[in-house]
Amino acid sequence: MSNRAAPHNLYTSIPKLWKYEEQKGFGKSSYTSLFRKAAEEPATTPTAKTIDFTISSANFNVHYDYDAANNSYKRSEGGAKHKDEKSGKQLSPKVVVALIMPQGKDGIYYTYQTIGKGKAYIFQDGVVKICTWRKDSNSGNLKFTDANGDPVGLNPGQTWFTALGQSNLVTYKP
Repeated sequence: MSNRAAPHNLYTSIPKLWKYEEQKGFGKSSYTSLFRKAAEEPATTPTAKTIDFTISSANFNVHYDYDAANNSYKRSEGGAKHKDEKSGKQLSPKVVVALIMPQGKDGIYYTYQTIGKGKAYIFQDGVVKICTWRKDSNSGNLKFTDANGDPVGLNPGQTWFTALGQSNLVTYKP
């Protein structure tokens, strides 16, 4: 798309990826999805109605507003509603996850250590659950566990992940 600066102008489709996979001779892969809850469980008294992530500057900072009617989070970026370019609808994921990961820098780009474990903030159903993320290898699955080591399930539906270098870059209010 010509109206977006690189690298935010890179898009593809599943059919194009399948064609590329065939051209490259890639084999079949096995995939285990994230652990999902059977159903949503909206809170009667939401405790995470607004969420803010400090990314790198005001242009990229992210804000979410809880939409109780749809049990989702309406996304804004840089102070403006973040809308789907085709439909014009505001993006509204069911689950928002902040992964706190060791952060580095490569030129002008931030890098994150995605293998290991750290703190995660999972926002869904109008509440936040602070837990631990873990990923043991590049080919390993991302897993979330609570303080007892039990798996944390995510609501079915669209899920947005944000990597952040420190916990103080995440704020939320009831």
